[in-house]
Amino acid sequence: PFLLQRIFELSEGRSLRSNIALVKNNARLAADIAVALHS
Repeated sequence: PFLLQRIFELSEGRSLRSNIALVKNNARLAADIAVALHS
């Protein structure tokens, strides 16, 4: 948590937006894989 906060401060919030985008993309990929495995 400390390191993430410091990176957030140093990047003026850009790191948070990047991390959110990464989580969304990972969730989308996981859903695609789950659908493919279920088929």
